[in-house]
Amino acid sequence: MENKELYRIWIPNVTGRWSKFGKPALFVNGGEFAFLNNKTTIQDAPFHIKQLDHEKTMIIVDLPGASSVESGLRLAKAGYRPVPLYNGIHESKTGGLTSVVDNGPIVDALVNGAQLLKDLEFSDEAGPVFLLDYNRDKEVANTAGVYDNRWSVDFEDLPAASYLKLNGISRVVLWTEEVMRPDLSPIIDSYRDAGIEVMTYFKGQFRTQGSAVSRSARVVSTKMQDKVRKFENARFGLLLVTIIAFAHLFFMFFVMDAPLLYTPPSLMWMTYLWVSYSMANFLAIVIPVVYLILYLKSEKKRHYMLIALGFFGIDLVVFYIYAIFIYGIGDFTEGYMYYGLLVFVPPLILLAFLIQGARMWHALKDMSDATYLTYLDQLDGTTGRGSSGGGRVRRRRYRGYRDSGGSYRGYGGYGGTGSGGYKGSGYKGYGGGYGGGYGG
Repeated sequence: MENKELYRIWIPNVTGRWSKFGKPALFVNGGEFAFLNNKTTIQDAPFHIKQLDHEKTMIIVDLPGASSVESGLRLAKAGYRPVPLYNGIHESKTGGLTSVVDNGPIVDALVNGAQLLKDLEFSDEAGPVFLLDYNRDKEVANTAGVYDNRWSVDFEDLPAASYLKLNGISRVVLWTEEVMRPDLSPIIDSYRDAGIEVMTYFKGQFRTQGSAVSRSARVVSTKMQDKVRKFENARFGLLLVTIIAFAHLFFMFFVMDAPLLYTPPSLMWMTYLWVSYSMANFLAIVIPVVYLILYLKSEKKRHYMLIALGFFGIDLVVFYIYAIFIYGIGDFTEGYMYYGLLVFVPPLILLAFLIQGARMWHALKDMSDATYLTYLDQLDGTTGRGSSGGGRVRRRRYRGYRDSGGSYRGYGGYGGTGSGGYKGSGYKGYGGGYGGGYGG
């Protein structure tokens, strides 16, 4: 059997909702795989697991070596779609060196299980079973003279909690050894925090708590998560621009001449200098709405941050030309330094936010939405706890500034304690939101 044929049996659709998470590492052999035993017999799935709704359950099989493949095939007979996540190098690619992790038995099991898998039919709504090698990152005393092919699991390797809910998954079962691998711990925590039921299956019994699901410190110190944090801070800057734009709209139609009016974003009121009054009124309404749309869309369509940067940049350039070179900075500020600082400094800070967002967009442009939402779930700490039946996740639309220490600060606040954390009354009126944000 050629490696491509074997790969297509196990990962039939690289864009499928579950198989797109599959890893090709062990299928890259450069030749053909030989069957060792064409009469492989696979037992039925464990009785307790068969009682679960396979359309609402995701299973992670984290067992040593070939036993993970065999367990995945047992679950395939019960209707689950197996997805290999093995991400180590096969021994045939290491130039004859001895490898730290012996992937040979896993490859043999994938080959021998391919015919069984090929004969099975899966429902379009079948839940996934992700296959991991428990020995993937085993400790060794000395790696001198051997090929270190160890690997680990990160957030982007498994579906985000929000992605699971959107696809009808309300339960996650971890089939593993007695002690859960530390790389899985924060991922399992994120599922539990999102309101997804988490169970472990060990030696024929389910556990809802215990050593295998003990909570980790949940410290995710990856560079990519820091980039997501910075991009979300840039979105917070865009949110502030949007709020100021709508405040301008209020002043223009109800208060008229007000100091806040003469700060960017200002294209909406400066259009009165160049177009008819009716057109200027129209633009005064449209421009804040455009900023709002850019903010709301920028979470999933991150290139919208570039549009926002360009739009606000033009706005800023026009404002400074008008205020400094046409009107005159002295007349514009009426000689008051504090008023000059109020008018000219905050827009530059907001511009710095958007520039940071454009820089982070470049670093995140190849990240899938599912992966981005995974990191965002971890940053949020908790997501909306909707129905346990797998309904749509109620994600936070409005986030404050998040410092590197982990607390949200600024608009909304998500807590009324003044710390910017999650301990206050939250959205129960402006008091809870602004109290938690600006109180911090």
